[in-house]
Amino acid sequence: RFDRVKELAVVTLAKRTEPSVTAELLGVLGDKRASIQLKDIVVGLLVQRRDPASLPVLVAQLAVKTDYLAQTEPEALDSIAKAIAGLAADASKIDPREATAAVTALRLHLDAAATPAPDLVLVIDAMAAIGGGQERPALRSHLLLYHADDELGGDVSWQKAIVNALVRGGPEDREALR
Repeated sequence: RFDRVKELAVVTLAKRTEPSVTAELLGVLGDKRASIQLKDIVVGLLVQRRDPASLPVLVAQLAVKTDYLAQTEPEALDSIAKAIAGLAADASKIDPREATAAVTALRLHLDAAATPAPDLVLVIDAMAAIGGGQERPALRSHLLLYHADDELGGDVSWQKAIVNALVRGGPEDREALR
């Protein structure tokens, strides 16, 4: 009920600069009662915020991974990866320790067999956006492990993402691509 009011509320909330705003917006994404349209608006707002101070909040959300025994699954991995990738323009303002923590958290999802290919593309983009080069060994390893995989290796969007992330690197990255 009151979807237009909720949309207005999240748009108004996103104009605030506190990192807690990101946590509130992520809460909307995790709310099963929220409409798809509202969630799409929230994703757009998270990407538009480009707030380096919110990176720890986004990284904390990445701590949840797929675990069939514990019955856990990451919520909004694609949205969080998009929001982190949106920080690329402000990557110089990100604390290097926070960037390392983000790359580490993203790598857990990069290496997880349960992460679907469309989400992998966004994870790769996010790692390349804020990694500052520290993401390249993980991406090289990922490329070498999965380039011949029937399903993932044949995915054109995955191929473009991994190549674009590594082509900016040094000779070792270019050799891996070759």
